[in-house]
Amino acid sequence: MAISQSDLLYKLTGAATHNAAQSDPDASLGSYRASNDVGAGDNNLFDDVTGDEASSGDTEYRAVGFLNNHGSLALTSGKVWIQTDTGNAEDDISFDVEEPSDETTGSIQSIANESTAPTGLGGWSDATSKATGKDFPGTGSDLAAGDWFGLWLRRQISASASAQSAESVTMRCEGDTAA
Repeated sequence: MAISQSDLLYKLTGAATHNAAQSDPDASLGSYRASNDVGAGDNNLFDDVTGDEASSGDTEYRAVGFLNNHGSLALTSGKVWIQTDTGNAEDDISFDVEEPSDETTGSIQSIANESTAPTGLGGWSDATSKATGKDFPGTGSDLAAGDWFGLWLRRQISASASAQSAESVTMRCEGDTAA
């Protein structure tokens, strides 16, 4: 059977070991992929922007693990892009990808805190279509069954930003699969 949407999972990072529990989105700062899914709804990855952060400007980072949880099939020719962004000119979400040290049980880099930028990535992207999206990391942009990669997100808030509510970003990871 082909890979279905339910086989493709977004997981928190920051676990102490591969696939260990880690349920705090604020601690999703790289390292090992957690067993916990990224939750649905408001503040599922980033917290609200405080008045001080909006006044002075702020840049924060999070890492999510994208997992092909299918039992046998690879997701081939994979691409990542921003499908929906309800933000405004005072904020920006961009992304990059990172290949783990071992695509099944390895880790990606870990950052000290949410204000520390990850290093050695290929370059932040604001791509909003599959055609302009970033390739999955690794050989041929393929993600074998049981493998994962790191999806880094960067949120930049401009100085003197005004209050906003209900802003969101939907990331899309897509590829081809055998029938």
